[in-house]
Amino acid sequence: MTAINPIWWEASHDLAWDRVKFAIRRGLRDRQTGDADAIPATGLPNFDEFEPAYRFGYGVRLEFEMQLPGRDFCQINLAKEWRSMNPTRGEKWEQDRIAILSGWDYEAEDWQPSRSQAGETPGGSD
Repeated sequence: MTAINPIWWEASHDLAWDRVKFAIRRGLRDRQTGDADAIPATGLPNFDEFEPAYRFGYGVRLEFEMQLPGRDFCQINLAKEWRSMNPTRGEKWEQDRIAILSGWDYEAEDWQPSRSQAGETPGGSD
């Protein structure tokens, strides 16, 4: 899956993503391989297949975090924007959504993917 940039994406988003993507990949891998100290990554999409979704979620946070207190994604209709950028991904929306939220949640080296993501519906049900 090739990354497609939303209209608000800038070069600074690419630079920020390049700084964190390996840490996110490593964190997911550690959880998927059963690291005894890690929370199991049950249900988290494979990083390589879903990197554009993780990237998009991280970029959304960089761009909109101050405008979206408490992850109130309905203000930007995240689902609609993602689907307009990736129209062939309709059948993968649930996995894309989890990866997008995991990308949003990334903050630091001790990142833990949110366990509550499975029940959330960002951007409505478009």
